[in-house]
Amino acid sequence: MLKETRWLWLKNPDNLTLHQQRRLSRIDSHSLWTAKAYRMRLALQLPMVRVAQLVESHLPGILAHWSAKVTNAFLEGLNRRCSATRHKARGYRSTRYFITLRYFTAAKLKIPPQANFPLAKPAVPR
Repeated sequence: MLKETRWLWLKNPDNLTLHQQRRLSRIDSHSLWTAKAYRMRLALQLPMVRVAQLVESHLPGILAHWSAKVTNAFLEGLNRRCSATRHKARGYRSTRYFITLRYFTAAKLKIPPQANFPLAKPAVPR
């Protein structure tokens, strides 16, 4: 039944001739292990193409990592700290206080309890 069917399993379904499509559907109806493996290959083919395109588009960065042994983990961590600070500083009216808070968290400093940072500009009397 599987004699001389090697190229049926290796070709993409779009490239099969009408005769090959009929023969493949006949074999596929018998629930063989080979047919199950073929269906699995087709199911994985599209995600693997996307992975290959992703690797190809990021290839210079991937090669730079392996040659220089440097990652962007530090910057990612710093960005995470800045985002957390931004969420923590919501509600403060002063941009100055927010920037100061960012410097403190980026340098891993503790804010002194007696620090008197202005939360807002003083109101102008009318």
